Amino acid sequence: MITKILIGEQLCRTLDLKRVLEEEGHIVCLSAEEPFAMLERYAECRPNILIVSALMKDRHTLLPHINKTFGHTYTIIVSPAQAINGIDIAGEGVDRILTEPCTAEDICKLIRSDSKSGRVERNFSDSENESIAGVLKKLGVAPNYTGYKYLIDTVDLIVAKGGDTVSLTKLIYPAIGQKYNVTANSVERSIRTAIRNTWHNSPESEIMKYFGVYALTPGFKPSNSRYVYALADYLRNHSRSSAETLKI
Repeated sequence: MITKILIGEQLCRTLDLKRVLEEEGHIVCLSAEEPFAMLERYAECRPNILIVSALMKDRHTLLPHINKTFGHTYTIIVSPAQAINGIDIAGEGVDRILTEPCTAEDICKLIRSDSKSGRVERNFSDSENESIAGVLKKLGVAPNYTGYKYLIDTVDLIVAKGGDTVSLTKLIYPAIGQKYNVTANSVERSIRTAIRNTWHNSPESEIMKYFGVYALTPGFKPSNSRYVYALADYLRNHSRSSAETLKI
């Protein structure tokens, strides 16, 4: 099974993982071992497998966020023996823990074994309905709009940063503009165009679900901020409910 694997750069260098995994035919994506960078890289490459160090900063909050936002990803944590007790296997969505010292070949053997058993295979359809992309699809915002990818990144960053105190104009738009090499104003305009051109064709049931009954008022059209904060709030609450159900 050929997979796309996201790995922290430091861990990859330490174990020479990239070379070994690519020799087996896997596609390897690298990320700085910092939560914001890892989240952005994840959204870009959408891996089947995530491999991180137990020592990565804020790992215990990053992994649940990734799984709640994008759906479960087969996750391997490489950990020193003394750090294993600090890993919340269920809460972080961890599939396997490898204790150091281990080798790149140990990781490859584990991936081969779990791929054969079907454990690695990722079912995107289960999580798509309540992912950011799935919600936009229900609202009629198609990928052919330039603002589509900006909306996904905007909502994802708001969820990651914790809510509606995050400034779109001062933080989100400039960050997305830098990512795509466009101006912050261009990001804002593209999002506004995507919302304006699809709002009145969105099913009323979906509008009420994500924005509330007030959004059905004749002539109502949400601003960029109202639109993205409402979606972020819904996704955050939905993810929390799902997590609580799984713990029962």
